Amino acid sequence: MVSHIVPGNMASSPEALADIEHQSGNIQIIQASNLAKHVGIKWCEEGEFSNKYFFQVIKQRTSNKSITSLMDPSTEQLFTETENLKGHTSSFYQSLYLADPIDFTAAHSLLAHVPLSATLILSDSSYLVSDVSLYEILGILSHIPNHLSPGLGGLSYLLWKRLLQDHSVQELAIEVYSDALRGVFLSSWLETVLVLLLKTGYLTLLKNWRPISLINCDAKSLTKMLIAHLRTCAGPLVNPHQTEFIAY
Repeated sequence: MVSHIVPGNMASSPEALADIEHQSGNIQIIQASNLAKHVGIKWCEEGEFSNKYFFQVIKQRTSNKSITSLMDPSTEQLFTETENLKGHTSSFYQSLYLADPIDFTAAHSLLAHVPLSATLILSDSSYLVSDVSLYEILGILSHIPNHLSPGLGGLSYLLWKRLLQDHSVQELAIEVYSDALRGVFLSSWLETVLVLLLKTGYLTLLKNWRPISLINCDAKSLTKMLIAHLRTCAGPLVNPHQTEFIAY
């Protein structure tokens, strides 16, 4: 397959190898799509499944989830060993998320010119730190799709919704969420798992992968409730172009 994608004299460079991996993944997707159509036809006509299709799907998903090589763009060094991959990934994200220095004088000057009319009234301030209610918890969960990926705890949104139908679980959830607003968190909320989703470009460059945090569904429900609180209070104060993830 490789010989049909790039000429032989190009297959040794890191860029060419990454391009081969990307094109190979696209070919697997096309093959899986064609086999899916075949399965649909066989099911309609004969009520049969295609084992080849399911093996192709497994192969495609495994390929999409695995990063076998990464390149340091500054040195063009290609990493393939597990420890080197981990080290390069750790260094990349430590540098990416390192806080940039700010001009505190300029920041204080900016904040000093915020008009008094752009501040929260007392009732809104109290609302933002008030204990959550069962009505809010169930309301937020009703808008969260069941198929979203769970966090490290493995608890799915569908199961979490079912558990909250029990009165004792409802009382426990209210207590846990109210404690969280006072800075007391469950130990399971202090860890998360990060997955990388390909955006576009070479697979060997980490800048082309989007990091997504898979937070436990009970913790994610709280963050959505906090956003709902902010949406209620910040609407009159913040320009819609500056609300970022807080949709109105």
